[in-house]
Amino acid sequence: MNKLSTNNYVNEIKKIKNKIGNEDRILRLDNPLKNPLLFQKLK
Repeated sequence: MNKLSTNNYVNEIKKIKNKIGNEDRILRLDNPLKNPLLFQKLK
């Protein structure tokens, strides 16, 4: 594997991790709305 393709590979992994992180954050923000009991505890 040459240096360029290794770099591209690392960048793709970073993009995927960011995407997963964002979806995880959205799910966590979305969850209290789906779970009223938890939402009341957060208030």
